[in-house]
Amino acid sequence: MALSLGDFQENINKGYGPEHVLQEADKRISHLINFEANALYLVDQEKSDFDLSVCNENHLKTFIKKEVDHMIEQGYFAWAIREKRGVLVSSRNHSRKFVLHVIGTYSRIRGMFIGLLPEKNSTIPDTSLTLLSIILLNTANALESLEFYSLLRNQNEILEEMVEERTQKLAKYERQLQQVLKIQAIGTLAGGIAHDFNNILFPIVGYTELTMDEVSEDSVAHKNLEEILKAAHRATELVKQILAFSRQSGQERKPVKVQYI
Repeated sequence: MALSLGDFQENINKGYGPEHVLQEADKRISHLINFEANALYLVDQEKSDFDLSVCNENHLKTFIKKEVDHMIEQGYFAWAIREKRGVLVSSRNHSRKFVLHVIGTYSRIRGMFIGLLPEKNSTIPDTSLTLLSIILLNTANALESLEFYSLLRNQNEILEEMVEERTQKLAKYERQLQQVLKIQAIGTLAGGIAHDFNNILFPIVGYTELTMDEVSEDSVAHKNLEEILKAAHRATELVKQILAFSRQSGQERKPVKVQYI
């Protein structure tokens, strides 16, 4: 029975939040001890204070909050933390009895349980207090495990984001590499075509120049040959540009006046 009352593994596995664990603890405590009202406080690490998280009787919430403020001022919370067990304390007017029990592990205080005993029955058996201690210790362990799981999930999310970012970068670099290889392939093809075209142009230029020497400069044939030679020279320049693009031919370097650029 004690193990079933204190086992929160299902809550941890399902990734429930702290409030769900406290609500489950409240149900188990209510099943065990007939308190008039139960309240579970969690420690706010940033404010170093106790915040009310669960109260099973809303009409007594304001009353419990005022009593808790009084208990903190009187040092009852500090006493319960030192004792690490259930302790009985009186209300401000000494008319009611409360059970205080710290919710904590061996390394850290997680919160505080406050149970309001019925007016007509202000005692609680030792066995019930022992079982209450078991439930609250397991509650503290569950809260700690949830925090660790949350940190682990956050680290996993960060790692997944880093992997995704690296994957995208690798994909980008791969696309860039493919583009470079494509350009290199085009350059190689263009260089081969340019060499073949240059071999075709060579006899055209040579025979045109030889033929121009054999005809009169005033003749129509000579003018036609001049146009053929001009076109051949333009084609030769185009071949040079293609070879430069394919990096198979060194570009001619000339001094340039900067003011003209």
